[in-house]
Amino acid sequence: MFDIINLGDNMDIHILREEITKDLEDDNLPVINQEIFDKLVDDCIECDSMESAWRIYFKYPIFKPDKIEDYFISKKSSHYIAELIDINEGSMNLDNFIDKIIASKDVNLIGEVALDNLIYKLLSDKHHEKLRKAAEELKNIV
Repeated sequence: MFDIINLGDNMDIHILREEITKDLEDDNLPVINQEIFDKLVDDCIECDSMESAWRIYFKYPIFKPDKIEDYFISKKSSHYIAELIDINEGSMNLDNFIDKIIASKDVNLIGEVALDNLIYKLLSDKHHEKLRKAAEELKNIV
């Protein structure tokens, strides 16, 4: 389908994103770098497509998903946060991600993340305790 993608190539990032995300089973992916990954994520955010952002990370889990993490937190989507953690292959800093969720100070989101069955299975006791403590502290403030 694609050859190596270079920034100098004449490409439409939106079309590239659509091609990459249309079929989860398609392993014939273009070779990209972190910069192209970030541009693809920016396009997902611009189009407000959490599903596409998740699919981009599903296809390219070696890249740092910081922008996707921030996007899913801003959308308050515990579902996509769970999916993102589930496909993590080491490129995600879970400690940092949990800290970002807590920094949102959104007691509902923190509570949903803490109680989500899929997330619960994927996180360590340390992460669970951190989320639980943050939710309790925020409830006492509110």
